[in-house]
Amino acid sequence: MLAACSLGQGVGEATGEVHLPDCAVENTAYSLEPSFFSADYVSDPRTRVPGGAERTVVLRMQRGGYRESLSDGLTILLRDITEIQPLLPMSIEISRDEGAMALMTLYLNETCESGFPREFWTVPGVLQGVSGTLTLDSVHSPSAPIAGGTGEFSGTFTGVRFVDVGAPDTRFAVLDGWFAFPYQRGRPAQRFP
Repeated sequence: MLAACSLGQGVGEATGEVHLPDCAVENTAYSLEPSFFSADYVSDPRTRVPGGAERTVVLRMQRGGYRESLSDGLTILLRDITEIQPLLPMSIEISRDEGAMALMTLYLNETCESGFPREFWTVPGVLQGVSGTLTLDSVHSPSAPIAGGTGEFSGTFTGVRFVDVGAPDTRFAVLDGWFAFPYQRGRPAQRFP
């Protein structure tokens, strides 16, 4: 009997405007069209719980299951699930502050190819979230499941402005969207080109 790994299943969208003039992208009708979703718990020494349980998680919604360096996608880093869970649903203001509860990053490596072997080098389309609102409806923590929890991650984001910190007035995006996907133990299978 053969076993198969399931891809990062879920639903969601991210739409809005993207401005990357050096990539000839001035798109006021951008749609990420994500089809790959994952949640990876990461080791962060500031939030490590005795016994090895992790509190920090990176959520990813991406177009296709290729490597991030070849895809368009969005990541959301949640610093401490145990602080967030009891307050659900909760809204978080997005910023770049060091102590921010959530950080968001937009990468546009399919829309804006960069680097070798292109004829000319371009700056990668990686933009940091600096403002807007993320509203979390559900989060999952394998080490501290909540009563009545759904085992999924879900939420919405509105008016999130992403910028290239070196050129915030010319290289930026503003997106709205939502996501809902189940937590899958381990990393979902990822296709490579």
